[in-house]
Amino acid sequence: MTQSQSVGLTPVQWIAARATLGDDLKPVLDASPDPGALVQSLVNDGKHAEAIRCLAGALPVREGIWWAWVSARHTAQLVYAGGLPPLLRLALDGVEKWINTPSDEARRSAWSAGDALGVGTPTGAAAAAVFMSGGSLALPSAPITPPPPGIAGAMVSTSVILAVASAPPEQLNALYDAYVKQGLAIVEQLGGWESAIGKTWHALDAQQQEYQQFTAANAPPPSAPAPTEGVSA
Repeated sequence: MTQSQSVGLTPVQWIAARATLGDDLKPVLDASPDPGALVQSLVNDGKHAEAIRCLAGALPVREGIWWAWVSARHTAQLVYAGGLPPLLRLALDGVEKWINTPSDEARRSAWSAGDALGVGTPTGAAAAAVFMSGGSLALPSAPITPPPPGIAGAMVSTSVILAVASAPPEQLNALYDAYVKQGLAIVEQLGGWESAIGKTWHALDAQQQEYQQFTAANAPPPSAPAPTEGVSA
């Protein structure tokens, strides 16, 4: 079962909600029989950023981060043809290490390197997606603070969009097309849209339950009512 089935949404509606598409795109949504058609319609309309957000919303976190890492690395190689700056290489290596071995140590190490670049860079945003993929946002010695559900996917789309924006302007359209095609290829490798959405929903549902338990356990106690005895009108 997918989240779209559990709450009565079609896959297109579920993807649109995950991608926070605006009301102005409702005609496109209504005319799209499936998520693939939605992404293609957005690309045809020149709304590549929205198409990327749809793809990021559909992909499981690890596959999405791989997509962000590939995009960030490709753009970095275009911009720094003579060799990557050490900090950038360190951050890319950190994200790659987590993709290959998603341990908590690798998660924190990737973020440490990416934080030095900043989340306003493609690789920094990819590292932020790694850090927010699970585990705790607090220091290892502090009580566990889970990341808000779905935030890693949002950072994935940010990373891919920044990867396009950071490239030479004359390559903008070509990179948008290339990175969208890469995202679509990952969906196919996962077995298609239904399979990808199913994997994403199950992971997101588990994350939502963990986060709800955290917020409930850390909610402030209800305020005591003000005393009324002896108070005159």
